[in-house]
Amino acid sequence: MVTLAIDSSNKAMAIGLVDGNEIKGELALNVQQNHSIQLMPAIQYLMKASHVTPKDVTAIAVAQGPGSYTGLRIGVTVAKTMAWDLNIPLYGISSLKVLAANITCFDGVIVSLLDARRNAVYIGAYRRSDVSAPLETVIEDTYLPMEELVVQLKALDEPVIVVGSHADILLYKTQFEEALSQCVFVEATDGIPSGARLALLSQFEEAQEPHTFVPSYIRMTEAETNWRKAQGLD
Repeated sequence: MVTLAIDSSNKAMAIGLVDGNEIKGELALNVQQNHSIQLMPAIQYLMKASHVTPKDVTAIAVAQGPGSYTGLRIGVTVAKTMAWDLNIPLYGISSLKVLAANITCFDGVIVSLLDARRNAVYIGAYRRSDVSAPLETVIEDTYLPMEELVVQLKALDEPVIVVGSHADILLYKTQFEEALSQCVFVEATDGIPSGARLALLSQFEEAQEPHTFVPSYIRMTEAETNWRKAQGLD
């Protein structure tokens, strides 16, 4: 079973090809460019280099969010189109869980985060005792001000490892260190999503209907919030 994985939910774009538990190839681009330009050529390159044709692909896995609104729409649209065109299953996986999968074993809580601006983050928290075990959710994907997040983590009274991009970790590192007595941070390379790990995570998910599948934004954009207020909807 060959799974093509796509993650364009943030600055770093990742794609992967996995056949069962065998990694046939993966590619990550951590550059400030438009994913709408990069994504399809990257998929074509990886498939050609891995000697995989579209007819060989039997499932699509995509990072469902949270993350960049534009990036999510691009990745989800490509994934839905390919799943529909090839008539194969589509799996959506949390972008935060994809980052957490970089931590193969940790005796404590794995906290994945994405900057949401204004001292707030998108966060998901997990546990994983063994590399072969699925990630156990401790805190469901949500949007939280940092003040609330550190209170929740402190209440757990466990060691914490924070996973995210190097830039996002630098923004909040001091607040974590001041609030938590046992807190470590991943190296920059572990803050980049893995297309291969995204593909492997899909084995624990249920297939989605391509027509109704949508990104998980978690929180509306500021423009959408202001529009709703102007229309008297909030």
